[in-house]
Amino acid sequence: MCASLATLSSPRRQTAELRKGRISLVGATNFVTFGTARRTPALASPPVILATHAVCRRLVQEGDVSALTATGMPDHVHLLSRLEGGLALDRVVAKWPALARRAVAGLDWQANFFEHRLRSEEQPEPYAWYIFMNPYDAGLIGCDLPWLGWWTDGRVGYEFLAKIRPGPCPQPEWLEQSEKRAREVITGEE
Repeated sequence: MCASLATLSSPRRQTAELRKGRISLVGATNFVTFGTARRTPALASPPVILATHAVCRRLVQEGDVSALTATGMPDHVHLLSRLEGGLALDRVVAKWPALARRAVAGLDWQANFFEHRLRSEEQPEPYAWYIFMNPYDAGLIGCDLPWLGWWTDGRVGYEFLAKIRPGPCPQPEWLEQSEKRAREVITGEE
């Protein structure tokens, strides 16, 4: 039997489901990605990049997060940080775009974000490496140039940072490793 058009419902986003079960733990390390509205490439200009660096510094200075590593891509931001307890994770993520919007008029953000809280056995190194390599993997820049959107508070001495070239720039062979290492971050597979 066929359903009538009146009984069929159109697909709808289930983003509210993302919030179910989300908890904020002080001291937990979180990998977060959030994007611009309609994935508009609004984050690539030098004034916006400087504004995003200022937002990162402020989150650390105000004690919201520590051990922050971030990359601003043209249409999204990746953050890896340890939650310090002043604000819940969703409030930290809401604060980031709000501060950026105040610094740069016209920035508009998606309502939701992706987050992964690292388990106690997970090391932050692969996530930090993924964040650092993201613009190179996307082909936005060659390995001989630094990505100006990358920022770290310098509190964690990631192993890969000891191996970067001046700039900071990645080793060219890291691009060959990127697909495998990205899969480790995204799926947890080795």
